[in-house]
Amino acid sequence: MAGRWKVHIESLHDLQKPKHVVGDNLKHAKNLLFRNDGLDPDLRNLVVQVTSCKKQLSTRPFHVPKGHAEQVVVDEVLFVPEPDPNEGLEFNVLRLHRHTADALLGQVFVPAQAGTFKLNLMRGHSAHGAITVTLRPALPPSPCSKTPTHSAQATQVLGCFAGVLRRPSELCSPAWRR
Repeated sequence: MAGRWKVHIESLHDLQKPKHVVGDNLKHAKNLLFRNDGLDPDLRNLVVQVTSCKKQLSTRPFHVPKGHAEQVVVDEVLFVPEPDPNEGLEFNVLRLHRHTADALLGQVFVPAQAGTFKLNLMRGHSAHGAITVTLRPALPPSPCSKTPTHSAQATQVLGCFAGVLRRPSELCSPAWRR
């Protein structure tokens, strides 16, 4: 896990319709008429795609219920390569399509620093929602070598007992009893 960062995608806020792709109107009508399952037909098969150092990872596809686009809890964790400090991470929220290109809901670039961020998803020059993410290195920093650990103290104690066990005759000597 060294050289990796933990990306916790917490939630999406105020989602709007994705960029229109040919055939979306037909799918929208089909979902409204034949598939009345309580899910928003414009916000089906969404993924959050994270790009770090030219490597892309994405969440599992998820759907948004009708009327719940203002707050969508994603709660997914991805482990990505450590981002370049000059480039950062790129987040894309996409609607997956089978036969055509994926539709972009919004895109944001996050700086390569640890912390929690709530950023607007941009498409063109306008915001089409927001994303809340937490970034941090996957492994905690190594402890300082100056502070003794419990295992170092235990090793010292065991070393003392081992020295005593090597010379049991000294334990029975009169000098030890005093």
